[in-house]
Amino acid sequence: MSVVPHVVILGGGFGGLYAARAFKGAPVQVTLVDRHNYHLFQPMLYQVATAALSPGDIASPTRWVLRQQKNVRVLLAEVDRIDPNAQLVMLNEGDPDQPHEPTLKYDYLILATGSTHAYFGHPEWSTRALGLKTLDDALEIRRQVLLSFEAAEREQNETAQRRLIIRTPEGIEFALALAGPMTRFLAWAIDACAIGAASSMIGKLLTLLALISPDLAVATSTLSYFLLSIGYGIGLEWLWRGQTLGKRALGLRVMDARGLKLHVSQIVIRNVLRAVDTLPIFYMVGGIACAVNRYSQRLGDIAANTVVVRRQPMVIPDAGVLIGERFNSMLEYPNLTARLRHRAKPEAVEIALDALRRRDTLDPAARLQVFDALAAHFRALVEFPEEATLQITSEQYVRNCIEIILKPAVRAVVVHSATAQEVS
Repeated sequence: MSVVPHVVILGGGFGGLYAARAFKGAPVQVTLVDRHNYHLFQPMLYQVATAALSPGDIASPTRWVLRQQKNVRVLLAEVDRIDPNAQLVMLNEGDPDQPHEPTLKYDYLILATGSTHAYFGHPEWSTRALGLKTLDDALEIRRQVLLSFEAAEREQNETAQRRLIIRTPEGIEFALALAGPMTRFLAWAIDACAIGAASSMIGKLLTLLALISPDLAVATSTLSYFLLSIGYGIGLEWLWRGQTLGKRALGLRVMDARGLKLHVSQIVIRNVLRAVDTLPIFYMVGGIACAVNRYSQRLGDIAANTVVVRRQPMVIPDAGVLIGERFNSMLEYPNLTARLRHRAKPEAVEIALDALRRRDTLDPAARLQVFDALAAHFRALVEFPEEATLQITSEQYVRNCIEIILKPAVRAVVVHSATAQEVS
């Protein structure tokens, strides 16, 4: 009597499932082991994450999928380890109420355990960058999305309401300030002046044509103005990635409402429909649409799925607070300063900056304690020679470290301030 070979498949994803199906009708006994008793259609996970589908729509019981194969059995278990010499798979005992054999003897072993997220040696990133590999991941993303909508519904601050929040699949959030109707009207006024000036120049060039045929000159002037008014916005917004002269002057930019790349079709649609937004006069239709729309979109923006955001100035810490008038002896060690910039985490730098800004409001004892703790943290990152830190207080040590970490930005501020004083 011949012995039927035993094939053990670890993993019930696409690889494991298709491997099991490949043995349909073959003279083998197949055991498929997975930590879940369902097969997950991962390409549709984003639909669950965005609440478009329920989890049951993309998960099917593995036993039901393989119901036509009599030579396959499915085990709900986790693999503890594999002994290749003895050809054994050791299973985790798991729930005592659902016992199963602790080991599986195999003749052939197929590993189809799938993949996991890679954080490139930084496991701490996992708390900031949500993954999307399992149903639990999708449900967590959906929970955060729905809670964000609920928080937005309760938001009372008008400035916060007029922000566009874009969240990338990696979990990174961007908060973009939306341009209001008045700012957009001023940008349009600048563009209108530019179009008028260009149209006037074209009109002067067509003066010679009027001597030949006045009607042809009028028709050509009208057509050129129409093409200029439409082509001006399309050409510049494509060339300058969402900006015209007016938008550049006021720090505005057109972008896709979902944070994706701005396509030429969107630029064409929003500029062609500008004629409707300007009706009846002075952008009345577009202004009303901006005022009532949550994202300050005119009709052209709604049709093209675009928004106009405004650039927010970068806040650079006060150089006087960071540097003061004392000499920073730690700057004489470029290798150590470079190491400090590399090892310092943004969270620690932000706490140190906040402590420096608020140092005058702190109680003397608390101030000493705070800067002692911060100095100890930075000393643990990089150890400078004793002669560089001799007779330096903890507060000055923290100040020196912040100057080193933010040296390019701080130096730029100092040079700018010094130049302004010389000019004045």
